[in-house]
Amino acid sequence: MKKKKIINGFLTICTFALLTGCANQHTVGTEKFAEQTKTDNPIQSLGNNQYKIGNILVNKADRSFEVTGKFLRVEPPMEFLAVAKDGDRGYESLLELDVDVFQFNLACILIGLDKNKGEPPKFHFDSDPIEGDSLEVWVSWKSKEKSYRVEAANLFKFKDAKLKSGEWVYTGSTFVPGEY
Repeated sequence: MKKKKIINGFLTICTFALLTGCANQHTVGTEKFAEQTKTDNPIQSLGNNQYKIGNILVNKADRSFEVTGKFLRVEPPMEFLAVAKDGDRGYESLLELDVDVFQFNLACILIGLDKNKGEPPKFHFDSDPIEGDSLEVWVSWKSKEKSYRVEAANLFKFKDAKLKSGEWVYTGSTFVPGEY
């Protein structure tokens, strides 16, 4: 199975946050979500299989998307790669994305990621492997006029172990009473 690139130009610098799946969950009231989906057209076509969803640029043909954001921290503790804008877990996340969870999940669906193939953890610290569509996650930024691009797995180290490339999976998003 060909791996899917999900984020390949993550940052346009310091101005970034699946997730053992997709993004840290941020509270969005179900009323606000329902109202937004009724009144707004969140997907803007740019032509040539390219779309814009908020601050996300989607390339449907390449099955990839890019989103801007900012670094929140580089030192532990880091439990999440990324959180949505003003995410609840920013204090333990590497990046904050310039999107909300609805937009991020919509971009995942638009590039063909399938929630039905996902199996999220059954409980906190579940040691069973998480299942879902596999994908690649890249982080890019500029610093002092120099460009950097690294696999997100290389940004995490746990004790003496590192994440392996390609271990990211999409498990989808869910509704919990009052939250998305």
